[in-house]
Amino acid sequence: MSLPGVGRKSANVVMLEAFGEAKGIAVDTHCRRIANRIRS
Repeated sequence: MSLPGVGRKSANVVMLEAFGEAKGIAVDTHCRRIANRIRS
């Protein structure tokens, strides 16, 4: 996250895909929105 333009989501995706380490859960905004609609 110390690189310009890299946020928490991008860093989590890179850690999981490149290094196989899950440091968090990267949830796409659209998936979150749809899941909230289904849950309601």
